[in-house]
Amino acid sequence: MKRFILKGLLAVVLIGGAIEATARWGLPLLFGSGLAELEDYYRPVRRVAEAEPITHLAVGSSQVAAAIEADTLESLLRAAKPGQHVRALNVGKGFSQQVQHYFGVRNLIERYPEATRGMTVFLEAPSGVADFRTWDDQWALAQWPSLLGPLLTTRDLPRFWLQADNEFGDKVRATAAHFFYTPRYFRHLRLRMEAAVNRRLMPPPEDEEEVDLTNAGGIRTDRAGVELTRLEAMRERNERWVEQHGEGGRDASDWEASIWADMVRLVRSHGGEVVFFDMPQSPVMQVGGRDQVYRERQDAFNTWARANDLAILYPRPFLYDETDFPDHLHLRKSRHDEYTTRLAEAYLRWEQGEPLPDAPPPQDARPGTVDESDEAQ
Repeated sequence: MKRFILKGLLAVVLIGGAIEATARWGLPLLFGSGLAELEDYYRPVRRVAEAEPITHLAVGSSQVAAAIEADTLESLLRAAKPGQHVRALNVGKGFSQQVQHYFGVRNLIERYPEATRGMTVFLEAPSGVADFRTWDDQWALAQWPSLLGPLLTTRDLPRFWLQADNEFGDKVRATAAHFFYTPRYFRHLRLRMEAAVNRRLMPPPEDEEEVDLTNAGGIRTDRAGVELTRLEAMRERNERWVEQHGEGGRDASDWEASIWADMVRLVRSHGGEVVFFDMPQSPVMQVGGRDQVYRERQDAFNTWARANDLAILYPRPFLYDETDFPDHLHLRKSRHDEYTTRLAEAYLRWEQGEPLPDAPPPQDARPGTVDESDEAQ
């Protein structure tokens, strides 16, 4: 009996090892580096850091990926800084969380200290207010828990299990993705196979109109994906409303306890700087832009930013409305160069010492903003 159990365990180890070896080395050879970068989305940034210093890094959600065109930002900054080295990257990612970007930047600094010294990190602040998150919030979303795995180090695991507000199953999946490649890749293989079968069974119409969106950061540009993102945007908007306006809504006043405060301390300790920027946001996603709760959150954020001498950039002029967000969430591709240009101009003015403008009322730059009666529904 003992020998039978040992043989069974050996078989499990050998089969599991073969599967892991296939996932770790075989699948990237078959599908290219793009498969690995779906999960380990800081990998392209690390590859650049191995070759040259990174001077500007935009991090955050897929909205960052949609709004900022890194090549445009880099070319504008180079033109304004003749003779200086400039390398700008965008690491916005759908379903990513603030904790993940903190770990991504931390890992970069620890692994490539010279390539990241003095780096400027851009953080999104939709409607002039950054999203308030602490270490007690979720470290990974239930829709994609394995996204956290590649960014964790072993020393992060105890804090993750003890402090993060994630379900047990999500913690198991994220931890497994830290140690093994199999939990990262086979999810995507399944989705690819399903997509291939669906295309064969129900081929898309030949005259299907192309959606004006970038596919950076995991943004879906197919019609089905756009409709799904529209539904997800409405769900997220309602969740934010409850979080900020519902009974017992969270206190977002202690910014020193936030993850972004830790990001500021991390980047500045390495000679760099953090700047916040007003992210274009569709009317659907603007939660309480003119009500008392929003003003209180904005006052708390601005007070903390001023106390820490942090810039909040307002790229102007940049007018937009609901038609500029095909999926209710992401700025259309045909306008990201224009927005990036306004952002670069605002950043250069601040860098040259010009005083920062006061936050404009949200409705002044956003024709078609959802009114308060709509938001309350």
